[in-house]
Amino acid sequence: MGEQIVFRHDSKALSVCNRVRIYEGEKNVDCLEFMIPTTYNNINLTDCDIRMIYINSNNVENSLLLNDFLQSDFINECMVFRVVIDEKFTAVPGELKFYLKFTQSNSEDIVLESSTAIINVD
Repeated sequence: MGEQIVFRHDSKALSVCNRVRIYEGEKNVDCLEFMIPTTYNNINLTDCDIRMIYINSNNVENSLLLNDFLQSDFINECMVFRVVIDEKFTAVPGELKFYLKFTQSNSEDIVLESSTAIINVD
């Protein structure tokens, strides 16, 4: 298990739970596990492209399409996405800020965005 990130269905907030220590240069040891409800204010999120936007401490922004990491198991009506933490995440020590962007499938039209969450790379 690694960092568990929960998207709150009632506030667009991201909450980081189950914190683990992540070190600069690590790869393929831990994971980020996102739990995202299937709906938000009657919007079917299963029809969205869900992108994690992350910014390292050097202010370099990257993005990752979470849809590619959807697990077959749903927990409490939440989709589960499991992303292995690789050297892209741990290349620079310091705060790694990230948020989720939901867009209409195959479109750039933003449906909603989450709040920002932070994990530390030691």
